[in-house]
Amino acid sequence: MFRISHEQQQEMIILTVEGEITWQTGLLIGQEATRVATETGLQRVLVDLRRARNVSTVIEHYSSSWSYQKIEKNRLQTTGAMRIAFLTAPDDTSHDAALSGLIGLIPSRDVYLLSKDEASAREWLMASPEPDPG
Repeated sequence: MFRISHEQQQEMIILTVEGEITWQTGLLIGQEATRVATETGLQRVLVDLRRARNVSTVIEHYSSSWSYQKIEKNRLQTTGAMRIAFLTAPDDTSHDAALSGLIGLIPSRDVYLLSKDEASAREWLMASPEPDPG
């Protein structure tokens, strides 16, 4: 079982995820981030996964990559450019493959960060992104 809660701090949304998650519940986390961003108008989201463990296999995450890409395309149309930092516990590697794959597959620049340090994740979120040379 997993649980998602959210709060607004300064100019960012904090999504806290607890419990065991899979690639399917990962999709729900993305949907919740989009919903809350749309409601609040905020474009900075910290997804705190320090109390969540990912139990899906690497193959399951690889197979779900197209779902993530489709959701990201829809999210960009709904909310515009958001910056999302994923915060994981220092000793937890259960999210690394999924989040690295997600970040690598999405054709967005400087909008995702995978971090194990809360202070640097918050600092990155609040910094202005580099202009896209594209």
